[in-house]
Amino acid sequence: PDYEAVRSSNRSRMETAESIRSLLPPRLAAALGVVIGTAVQSIVRSVEGSAIGSDPVQWEKRWTDQARRVRDECPTDEDYVLKSAAIEDTAPDSLQWPAAPDGTADNPLPPRFRLHLRLHNDDVHTFEEVINALHVPSSPSNRRRMSSDETDTSNGLVAHRSDADDMTHHVDSDGQVTVRTYTTLVGALAGYRRLKSRGLHCSVVSTPQVESELRSRALLAWLAELCSAHPAVGGMVVHALVAVDDGGKASEIGGVRIWRESRSVPSWAIGDDASANWPSAFPPHLDTSFLSREEAERLHAIGFGTFDGAAGSTMIAPADFAAKTGADSTFYARVPQPRLPSERYSKSPHALWGTMVLSQGDGEASDTAVVPHPLLSNGSVLNTSPLLERLLIIDTDFRKPQEADRLTSAMFPHQLSGLSMISGVGMTGTLGGEVEMQ
Repeated sequence: PDYEAVRSSNRSRMETAESIRSLLPPRLAAALGVVIGTAVQSIVRSVEGSAIGSDPVQWEKRWTDQARRVRDECPTDEDYVLKSAAIEDTAPDSLQWPAAPDGTADNPLPPRFRLHLRLHNDDVHTFEEVINALHVPSSPSNRRRMSSDETDTSNGLVAHRSDADDMTHHVDSDGQVTVRTYTTLVGALAGYRRLKSRGLHCSVVSTPQVESELRSRALLAWLAELCSAHPAVGGMVVHALVAVDDGGKASEIGGVRIWRESRSVPSWAIGDDASANWPSAFPPHLDTSFLSREEAERLHAIGFGTFDGAAGSTMIAPADFAAKTGADSTFYARVPQPRLPSERYSKSPHALWGTMVLSQGDGEASDTAVVPHPLLSNGSVLNTSPLLERLLIIDTDFRKPQEADRLTSAMFPHQLSGLSMISGVGMTGTLGGEVEMQ
């Protein structure tokens, strides 16, 4: 086969790495690696949120969890832990987080938090079909009832035909339009189902998601200016877009690491006690001392034996792990349930692709020779493996049944229940890692 594209890509990468080394001061390059990586990931998450809006299974859970965090003023799990600890100190019997808001009278959405129903353009439906989906002629009394009851879509989604006509032209020229704004989850779901029942492409996004998209537009304009201002910086932007590893060799280019997300000493290891032993457990000069939030939680779960399947591979007892780190085994128990799974476990809105955990061998001898982090070693094990498990990226393409028989029958039949055809399987390591495509 012709690998000219691969050779050209590798040659371009080497030229970019050389330009970074020779044209950018080391400190400026290091700072740009952090800023550019964060900006790119912010854009990627914004795009992902927009896509989730077209899948009701995902957006119901995502926007409900988002509304709960806005209401509780706890954007991260660590914020819940710190806030819970403060409440326990002052009123230990009053700590009970309310259920996630759904927009009902008893559990309203936070102030200024709304759900926005969007209509997207397609090449199938005519103007008249879209207008009829948005508007149904009705008497003035019915229009008033429609505006007060978000779940009643029998009279359409807009009160006037002129509004429906304007929206139809807007979606044809701009690609999408906001049809209606809701204050309840059931109302947004009713509007979504009405448009989907007419075969239209639509989505539901939250107010924070809309604000995230506006920020992403500004970030894209800023990154475009950076790319045009300096070729080496443009190469860093491209690398941030295509790099799939965070913290490993694949995340570096020209000796500069492109950060995918923030990393720090785990918050459960740092307490108010001045005599805390976190500096000895997480020496500041070691890369392994700085973890992402997900890695920190996984290390905590493995160390205390609460991670499914990890008890047998934990090299030290939970008591020894607590003594080493000074951590509280109930740290994450203060986070209200239910919790969303990691963003790494995902699927596209129409199930065209998704991720799946790769089995680690179910007790192979090699599993006992490594530990996921040096803190888990009892002194006899020196090798370490990634904290986060490797994932399979499954690409479902029903146009390639000839490959499906080979893949499903010979590779992972026990992990693909209900999936009959696969066009490709990609493998990623921790937070991306080295990629092997098949």
